[in-house]
Amino acid sequence: MQTVGFVVIVSLLLALGLSLQDTAPLAHARTLAAHRLAGDRIAPAFQGFAGGSGTEEDPYLVETADQLDEVRDYLDAHFRQMADINLGVAPWNAGDGWEPIGSFGTGNNFTGSFDGRGYTISNLTISRPTTTSQGLFGYVKDASLSNLNLLDVDIRAASISGRLAASIKDSVVENVTVTGAVVSSLTEPYTAIGGLAGEMGTSALHHIAITATVQGRTTVGGLLGRTLGGVIHHAYAVGSVVGQGDSIGGLVGYLGEGVPIVSNGYSHAAVTGADYVGGLVGKNYAA
Repeated sequence: MQTVGFVVIVSLLLALGLSLQDTAPLAHARTLAAHRLAGDRIAPAFQGFAGGSGTEEDPYLVETADQLDEVRDYLDAHFRQMADINLGVAPWNAGDGWEPIGSFGTGNNFTGSFDGRGYTISNLTISRPTTTSQGLFGYVKDASLSNLNLLDVDIRAASISGRLAASIKDSVVENVTVTGAVVSSLTEPYTAIGGLAGEMGTSALHHIAITATVQGRTTVGGLLGRTLGGVIHHAYAVGSVVGQGDSIGGLVGYLGEGVPIVSNGYSHAAVTGADYVGGLVGKNYAA
């Protein structure tokens, strides 16, 4: 009976002028039609990038929020933004809001590149006050993020969070502007909250401008909560940095091990904390 059924199916396909190979795109279309769930948000079916093949020479082109959301499924690819993107509309601002791109663990980090080309990503909203590692990106490692303008970001998280990324390691971030707020739970013993990223390790930041309200309990900075090595060059933060514990800094909360280098960086942020509080750096491990 199985053989007869197969013959009948093949006959029908031939009658319609189709081959078995022709049905592959139909199956793929059905797969794309399935909606992804993120919290209680339902992302629309993905319709494809605006162009490109995802290589460094021919990056995927990103023009819409739907395409930006799809970056998470190609973590080692290369991307180029081609239009302003507003995340302040449903489904991206519904429920818990945006789901960070990339997470902790081998194979889950974002390891590609994203060139914003000076376009904006606006009104990113995340409301997960009991969840760690929140941001536009989650964990970024061996990656490049450049020419990004993040406007009016609002993040509520538990710890290790920032508006661009939760954690940046072995990466290069350059020509980035960020405005908005990132606020962590004040009940967490260690928060590591930054206007750009919660934590950075052995990475390079160049030409970063932060206008922010940054609030946490400990290890809070206008740019970074904590950095363990790396270079910060031509970066500044303005706004307010508020902590209830130690290591609260206008630019970096905790300048840790790994001999990090800060040059041509400054902060005009109002800084409030309990211990190890500084206009530029809260606590310097080497000092």
